[in-house]
Order: sequence, then C-alpha cells, then structure tokens
Amino acid sequence: MEKFDCENLIKGALVYFKKLKISNNTWNDLMKNEEYSIELRNLLNGIRFIYSDEVNYKIENCCINKNLINVFPTGSKNLHSDIDTQISIDISSIINTDKIESIIIFIIKILFDSKKLWKIKSIEKSLDINYYPPTLFNISSKKINSHYILYNEHKNSKDKNGKYITVWIPQFTNDELYKNFFDEEMMKLNNYEKKYNYTNTTKYYNKYKKYKIDALVNLIKNIKKYKKNNIKDNEQINNNILQLTKYSHIGPEMYFTYSSTLFVVWFLQMKNKVPLSLIKKLAPIVVKEQKEMYKITKKKKYKERLEEAQKYL
Repeated sequence: MEKFDCENLIKGALVYFKKLKISNNTWNDLMKNEEYSIELRNLLNGIRFIYSDEVNYKIENCCINKNLINVFPTGSKNLHSDIDTQISIDISSIINTDKIESIIIFIIKILFDSKKLWKIKSIEKSLDINYYPPTLFNISSKKINSHYILYNEHKNSKDKNGKYITVWIPQFTNDELYKNFFDEEMMKLNNYEKKYNYTNTTKYYNKYKKYKIDALVNLIKNIKKYKKNNIKDNEQINNNILQLTKYSHIGPEMYFTYSSTLFVVWFLQMKNKVPLSLIKKLAPIVVKEQKEMYKITKKKKYKERLEEAQKYL
C-alpha cells in the first residue's frame, strides 16, 4: 500500500469516525451536525485537508516529467463543502497515450490505497473528495493559436506554476454540427435521477483508460492540424469533446454535460470569458441539467444557476 505521511493522523481520526458512524453518513451531514462540537469538526476537517493535500502532491509528482501535470483543489473552505480536485495536463508538452495512462493508473492506485487507509468504501461519499482526471480543463506553458481552445485571461490568469488554464470549445460552423452536439448532450440527461444516484468511480477510471485518453491525445496532438473551416476537422473536435464527458454520470461528482461544466465552472465560478454566441447555444442544455439537479437535491445553488442560464435563451 502507498505510504502516507499523515497515516497516524488518520488513525486518530478513525477513532471518531467509528463513534460517529461516518460510513453511514455523508461528510456534509456530519459537518452540519451541531450535536458534535465545532472543535471536533474542525479537527476532522483539518485531517481531511492534510490528507487531500498529500494526495495532490503524490499525483503531481508521480510522473517522470513533473511539469507535465498540475493538481489543485477548487471550491470553498467551508466545513461541509466538498473538495473538488482538478488534475490537469500541459497541452503544450509532448503528450502520448502511455504518459496519460500512467497518471490514471496511479490515481486508481491512490484511491484504492486511500479507501484501505481510511477503512471506507468511498472517498467521494465518506470524505466528499472528488478527483477529476484531465478532460476539459488543462494547462499550457504558452498561448497556442487555436480555434478550439479558450484561456483564462483575467487578472490572476496563471496557475501556481505560471501556466495558463485552458478549456476545449466545440465548433458549430454549420447547423448540423450544432444539432449533433446538442442532441448528444441532451441524451446524457435522459433518466437523470436514476443516473445521479449511481456512481462507480473505479469503473469510471477504467472507462477513462479505454475511451477518454485517445480523445484527449487527439485534441492535443492536432492543435495545429485541425483547420477552423474544415467540417470534418470540426466534427472530430466535437466528437473528442463529447467523448471526454461521456460516462460522467458514473464518475466522481460532476455534471453530465460539457455545457453545464463550461457554463457553471469556467464561466460562473472561474469568471472566465466565453463567446456570447457559444453561451447562447449551450444555454438550453444548461437549463435542462440545472433543473434536473434542483429537482433532485432542492439545493438553492442549482436554481440560481438555472435562472442565470435562462438569461441567455
């Protein structure tokens, strides 16, 4: 099993996990339960953070080329908040399938070892930590002149290593390209509640190895080859992007569609620019997914995001 420096801290936390029956409750419920002292909740949350920070370091340094990937937590610092950890790959580097696969294999091992370390069935449920492998959001050492990449360009535009954060954008140069993309996205929202209540992160990572790595490598390798006005190239770009969001419903807590991910995370939360024409085309999909999320969870944030997306219809 992978050696963790915080192992003794976790052993101490497990004493309280057993008393509080953490395996039968979500992290959110535990941290909002005022029957437990704020000091105890702060302690457990602090150990969770130390563990998460160590895992981030291990993943970031698991490759021969340590500058190839960047790992960073997102979201708020509230006790009851989840820790969404984004793993991004440098799209300006020389990338191949083997390099990405080695990263994914290491992540799977870390998650497996972590479950044994914490004596829990799910890192996502019991600790509310979600690890997102390289898909839509990545990094770049330089700005690449490409029609299907957006960069974060506000004041604090670079990450901790001085690299730009990037996102892939689909190409809708004709009505057919848009219709195909729209239909595929909306299909992901069928039987939403049933899908929402089923996750299998191990299965997701295995699907990632089998299907998503090739799509990511295609997008990276062809940055300078895919032509803006070439319909076949644009179709390939869109298919690769859709492949990257396929199986999201079984993965660590994430939106099922590219549209919601771009609109909520990149546009609303990270406050990055998105062409208005693109937002308008994706808005109906975002509205549909946020409506489904609100119906299931009754959480105010999904209603607010739904209302925000409706402004662009």
